[in-house]
Parts: sequence; structure tokens; C-alpha cells
Amino acid sequence: EGPAGWATFFAIFGVVVAAIAGVFAAGGRLGAHLSATAKGIMSRLMGMILAAIAIDMIATGLKALLPGLAG
Repeated sequence: EGPAGWATFFAIFGVVVAAIAGVFAAGGRLGAHLSATAKGIMSRLMGMILAAIAIDMIATGLKALLPGLAG
């Protein structure tokens, strides 16, 4: 709360954005060091995460559309 809280929030937000930018910038170099097996595992893992997000979005939409399901 107050100015100190906002300053802390923006400082942490800046650190997170900088960390994500660093990972994105180094992604090509990091990918070059991964084996084909590691790339396949990462691809499947990201697919599973994407599927989980999609199922959650579908469930949320169905709960909004059919409130009786939310029980």
C-alpha cells in the first residue's frame, strides 16, 4: 500500500520482464545446445500445458453458459 508498495511492485515487475526478455533473447542459442530428444520432450510438455489451458478455458465457458454445472 502507498508509494512504497507501488515502487516494490514495479521493481519486481521490471525484474520479471527483464528475465523473460533474457530467456527469449537467448532462446536460439539455448535451443542449439539441446538434443533432438530434449527438443521432442519440450515440445510434448508445451503441448500438454497448452491442452490443460484449453480444457480450463472450455470448462470456464461451460460453467458460465450452464450455471448448474458449477455446483
